[in-house]
Amino acid sequence: MFGFILLTLAGFLLGTLIPELLHMGSGSYTGLVSLYGLGQFEQKKLEPEVLFPYIVSVRLQIFIFLWMSCYTPLGLPAHTGLLLWLGMSAGMLISIFVLRHGYEGVLLFLCCVLPQWIPYGTVIVREIVFLEHKIRKKRAVGVGMAGNAVYYELRELVVMAAVCLLGCVLETVFGLKAFQVFLKYL
Repeated sequence: MFGFILLTLAGFLLGTLIPELLHMGSGSYTGLVSLYGLGQFEQKKLEPEVLFPYIVSVRLQIFIFLWMSCYTPLGLPAHTGLLLWLGMSAGMLISIFVLRHGYEGVLLFLCCVLPQWIPYGTVIVREIVFLEHKIRKKRAVGVGMAGNAVYYELRELVVMAAVCLLGCVLETVFGLKAFQVFLKYL
């Protein structure tokens, strides 16, 4: 678990360096975080009934892929890649927001990640614990209790899916709206 935390922090630090390495000194860039993109997003009417199915499909695809990868040798590289990517993405995002908006950029970053990343983070941690459990179980071949293992795995799957859905609801209802409201006062 400690190695995964260090990997995520290393990705975050690398992500904060990328805008500097690409010479984005003023924070000028294209996409959603450009002035045009932010202005368009600020004006857009959010439709939760359209956003929720999209967010659920994207988040659950990642969740199911990670869950299934725990049963294969791909599990450790998949989780490692995801944590490195998430760390780098967060680092790039906060760097670009700070370059563009100064200290207000930190608040803008928090609007992007809260409250939905609390449950998403919980799911990721539970996935890592589950992966470590599966790795330990493979090493301890010959240990019985198959019924308990199936119950544990199904329980974890249901809990993680429910927490992931909670994150999707929070992202749909609060996360995007908080980001939009903050942009009006930026």
